[in-house]
Amino acid sequence: MNCTGETLNRYNAGYYSQASMRIGLVLFGNGAIDEDGTISEGVLVEELIADIGVVQTGAAGIEHGNGFTLAQRASRQHIRTLASPAG
Repeated sequence: MNCTGETLNRYNAGYYSQASMRIGLVLFGNGAIDEDGTISEGVLVEELIADIGVVQTGAAGIEHGNGFTLAQRASRQHIRTLASPAG
């Protein structure tokens, strides 16, 4: 299990049998320069959902890459995720 999966084990999405939070997962840090010279976007691994098990499965599939941190691009992705109707 990777660090993200271990962190997700600490969360509980329910409170008194009611969904009390949703969590999503955006991958950044594997940045690359695209053919047009722009920096690649952060990768949305999971939308905001209340099922932490689904997010843990997504986190388990993440592999360490060889890129540079692209926090600005990941920030743009998480803002789009939060603004989406499903979020």
